[in-house]
Amino acid sequence: MTDAELAFKMGRLFNNKITSTFWSSFKGEYGRVQIEVLVYLLEVDSAQVSEIASQLNISKQHVSLIIKEF
Repeated sequence: MTDAELAFKMGRLFNNKITSTFWSSFKGEYGRVQIEVLVYLLEVDSAQVSEIASQLNISKQHVSLIIKEF
């Protein structure tokens, strides 16, 4: 596992354990993966569908559907 992969996994663990209150504040309006896509886009400004899918470990098709919904 590379340092970048480890850092990403640690970041996700942090999000799961520490910022759960943040996630629950959306009260079902968006799903967890939709919020992760939004947060990722806020952090990087813009990204290709394939980059988002790779970074969040979801399919490109799922990312495309989420973006289409936004």
